[in-house]
Amino acid sequence: MSRSVAKRGLLLACAAALAVSAGATDTSGLQQQTQPRISLLAGYLQEKNSAEPAGGLPQTAWKDIRAFQLLRAAEGHPLEPSVSGLSCPEPAVCRRQFGDEVVFWTAGNGALALHKSVDALSKRSDFSSLGKPLTSEYAQGTVYRTDFENGSLIRVPELDRVMTWDPEIAGSAVVIGDSQAGPGTWVDQGLAELGYRTVLRGAGGTGYVQGNGTIGNYYTALTRQQWVLPWGTPKLVVLEGGGNDASNASDTEIAEAAENMIREARRTYPQSRLVMVGVISSGLDSAGSRRTAVDTLLAGVARSQGVEFLSVGDWWSRFSLGEHREHDGRHFTEAGHQAAGHILARELGTLLSSG
Repeated sequence: MSRSVAKRGLLLACAAALAVSAGATDTSGLQQQTQPRISLLAGYLQEKNSAEPAGGLPQTAWKDIRAFQLLRAAEGHPLEPSVSGLSCPEPAVCRRQFGDEVVFWTAGNGALALHKSVDALSKRSDFSSLGKPLTSEYAQGTVYRTDFENGSLIRVPELDRVMTWDPEIAGSAVVIGDSQAGPGTWVDQGLAELGYRTVLRGAGGTGYVQGNGTIGNYYTALTRQQWVLPWGTPKLVVLEGGGNDASNASDTEIAEAAENMIREARRTYPQSRLVMVGVISSGLDSAGSRRTAVDTLLAGVARSQGVEFLSVGDWWSRFSLGEHREHDGRHFTEAGHQAAGHILARELGTLLSSG
């Protein structure tokens, strides 16, 4: 193979890769555009390789980002004007923002373009395990995906939200709840017994109305991305809780907030089955009467919204689970979580099979 043919093949491969990095999903017709693209790419390579790097790594990053900027313009996908200078928080990592895009540079991968919302999320400590980006953002149907070393993030313009990529979402139950629905709890164990892989979101001390001082209520935490949901269509979506609202919110506040959360859950997962699990307590004639009243209130909200509801407002007494509570009187011991998990699997399984 002659050097000119090899160079032409290399430039064609570069053109295809750069078309994908710019958001294109169809590279058919690339052969017809070969000569113009080769000229543009030759100019790009000349810009990238002209002059020696001056001043070390940031200068190298600056040159690569500048060349990337020129190439995007030549390819018909120009970057917007820059809104920040070159920032290099790590020795081999630099960023510069252009409009809504952040050009992310590493010594190994060169310059890539991320949406600013994806970049912001990837910098959070709870997403540090993702590692560095491997691709520019690219279209995947109606959403936009960015691949990282250890996962992917999905930008969903329709929801104005970034979501995680989860290849196992189709067989999963996404749970939004309070401390009753954390890892290893009776809600988690019960769903696992029914065969669901659980994806747990929410936080202790929160509810439909109540936040815990760090994390907002369910709706606020979701819409502000204090916790992030997976993209796709889970088999089941569970809204659990309301106990933290019992002593801090009125019936009207709880009902309105629950309705908002139902609408948002349906907007996020329109094809998934949605179920609500109420507030675990002992019954109206007990010290937990307000908790049971909120359970009854949420049952009414669910009924008015056409959502399946599992009432648990008398379970402590009905199933003799009260003896398995911690000293706070609201949370289960390890044995209690196990016992209640079996009951949840039975009762929720009956509800799901009858629907």
